Amino acid sequence: MGGSALAHVEVEYGGTILMYLSRPYFAYNHIHDNIATGGPIPAYPWDTGVVTYYPNNNEGFVIRDSVIENNLGGGIKAESGLITITHNIIRNNISGSWAGGITCLNRECLILKNRIINNTGKDVTGAIFSYSSIMIVKSNLIANNIGPQTLSDRGGSVFSKWSGTFDIISNTITNNSAFTAFLIQRTEVNDLLQNNNIIGNVGQYAVYLH
Repeated sequence: MGGSALAHVEVEYGGTILMYLSRPYFAYNHIHDNIATGGPIPAYPWDTGVVTYYPNNNEGFVIRDSVIENNLGGGIKAESGLITITHNIIRNNISGSWAGGITCLNRECLILKNRIINNTGKDVTGAIFSYSSIMIVKSNLIANNIGPQTLSDRGGSVFSKWSGTFDIISNTITNNSAFTAFLIQRTEVNDLLQNNNIIGNVGQYAVYLH
């Protein structure tokens, strides 16, 4: 997808919205009932978010004030760039790989003041997945997400990390279900989990270092 704006748009019963080497204004959209079709070189039908961002520079991209719901393939995937995800409702998405809600790979991801609810990740995590990223998750409602119930290198309902760093601050985290709420691999001294309201999650562990 190119162009300068995707705003006040309803997208339904389609495939991936792929922003590849483009950075449009993205706000006030309703993205629902779509099936993700992979990245620039599709590998598996469910390997990406329905909204997928591959940048061409480090200027950053914002997804804001949108509803992303009822999609197969997960909600949002960002790779190799700076992205801010703020004031969205991300709910009822299902992923067969990565995260049901938000996946961030290989760069910086700011997740601020969203409602991330009722997402399912069948392979890795329910709500948020980070791979080699700088992740800031602040002031969100993260509730009723479902991840894998057994551990391999997966199993988080709220957040899973395979390397990188994170700040998870001042979120309400409740009623999520998986092997553990937080699955942390390759823990860094700068990782921060602070001032969150964590209550009523279901799993064998609240935080699992693996």
